[in-house]
Amino acid sequence: MSNYSKQKGNNLEREVSKELSDVFNLSFIRVPNSGAFTGKSNKFRSNQLSKEQNLIMSGDIIVPIELSKFSLECKFYKNFSFTSLFTNNETLNDWISQASNDLDKIWFIILKVNNVGKFLVFDIKHENLFLKSETRLIYKDQYIFTKYDNFFKANKELILKIGNG
Repeated sequence: MSNYSKQKGNNLEREVSKELSDVFNLSFIRVPNSGAFTGKSNKFRSNQLSKEQNLIMSGDIIVPIELSKFSLECKFYKNFSFTSLFTNNETLNDWISQASNDLDKIWFIILKVNNVGKFLVFDIKHENLFLKSETRLIYKDQYIFTKYDNFFKANKELILKIGNG
């Protein structure tokens, strides 16, 4: 990843952290190295960490302890093939594989696309936990793809209730 691409990703992580901190009045911050320490092929490392250490190293954003049931991955791309959502999007498949590594977490992928906006992806098995969005697409019968705007604000009380379950 070029320095510019990495910088864009870091900026998105900071942006989302600030937005969520404002919505929940709790502290969300970027994970140093964006979760690479326990991500993908380094998953074995999470077995050696305490619950608190795993919380810090899960996803791209450190969630507050009150929301430790959640994991957040952020992706910022110049282009994204929306038409492939109706067939097969290998890029999204890779992101889902990365995000869903921790089976105990309710994971979200936050995707920002240049000049298009921000979107949210999560497992359909958690759809009933949240208010149903009118602007959503079901990807591969397993995942919800929806607009990011106002999702967390609209679902704030539900998310806090789920909390660290």
